[in-house]
Amino acid sequence: MPSIGRTLHQIDEPTTGLHFEDIRLLPNVPQKLVDRGYSVLVIGHNPHVIKVADYIVDMGPEGGEEGGQIPFAGSPEEMSRQNTYTAELLREIFSGKQGEQVSSDSTIEPETALDCNNYARF
Repeated sequence: MPSIGRTLHQIDEPTTGLHFEDIRLLPNVPQKLVDRGYSVLVIGHNPHVIKVADYIVDMGPEGGEEGGQIPFAGSPEEMSRQNTYTAELLREIFSGKQGEQVSSDSTIEPETALDCNNYARF
């Protein structure tokens, strides 16, 4: 499906309620939209989704009245060198200290597990 023009798709907390295997496959959905020429904004807290972002805007440094600032904006690799909660999680993932918590079953093809053809029609 070709891009229909200047479209921004916002995906808010896409991992909520998903099985770990679906979380592993989830980054394929926004990437397929980007590959088709769309812009995608993902709002989320899952570090396994954050680590594959092209660009991160970290909000914080805390929640509520202690939040609302942008302590960092940049790539996941740059983020991992910062002194924030998100950076700490990314360092753990990049170093392998935090398990992927997803199945290693490679028999599930990303294209069939989460098909962005259905997702992109909204």
